[in-house]
Amino acid sequence: MDIVECYQTRGSKRAFLNKPVPKELLYKIIEVAMRVATTANTQAYEVHIFGGEVIKKIKKAYMERVLADVPFNPDMPYNPSEWPEPYASRRASLEDPKWGPTTFMLLGIDYQSPDARKQFNIKGCGELFGAPNGIIICLDKKLGIFEPWCLLDCGSLMQAILLLAHNYGLGAVPQMQIVAYPDVLREILNIPESKKIIVGISIGYPAEAPINNYRSRRLAVDDIVTWHDVG
Repeated sequence: MDIVECYQTRGSKRAFLNKPVPKELLYKIIEVAMRVATTANTQAYEVHIFGGEVIKKIKKAYMERVLADVPFNPDMPYNPSEWPEPYASRRASLEDPKWGPTTFMLLGIDYQSPDARKQFNIKGCGELFGAPNGIIICLDKKLGIFEPWCLLDCGSLMQAILLLAHNYGLGAVPQMQIVAYPDVLREILNIPESKKIIVGISIGYPAEAPINNYRSRRLAVDDIVTWHDVG
């Protein structure tokens, strides 16, 4: 598939087959993804990929915490209630039916239910949406003033992984939920405190499910672009 088709047809997948992705394919995806541009070619990101019994341990530990209402504590602070407008409304389109079909609806969650967010976290954090494999991206904490630039590089790597996964017939979804409890990841994956856990991706073969046909809305180009002397 060409790059335009890949961008236009890719979407986040939140239902997976119980079929592990071969290491050879994951290796190929990362190898190609690492061709992305990075700040001064520093390639500061570090990647952990897991499956098998390891992802089962992570899911079990996560599920126990979600069911016990343990607050998320990612290394990259995140609180959904703190989004300012107009960004809060754009985010709401994922949950509130007034914006059309939503991820909550397609996952069978009533967005008005008092525990709707917990139900979503059970599926997304406790189960990682059933994904057989996971990827997390880290940075060294000693980067200091260069961290913001290297965060851009992490985003580039993440996007490349998502596109390559789609190109090879896989499904993937970038998640804060997969890095919600960094202490769990540090213990199970032996990640030292000197590393900041940035973001995660659940990845696998997509299942036939309504949620996997969902496409979130996008703004019009002129909503975000200001043109300057462009004819």
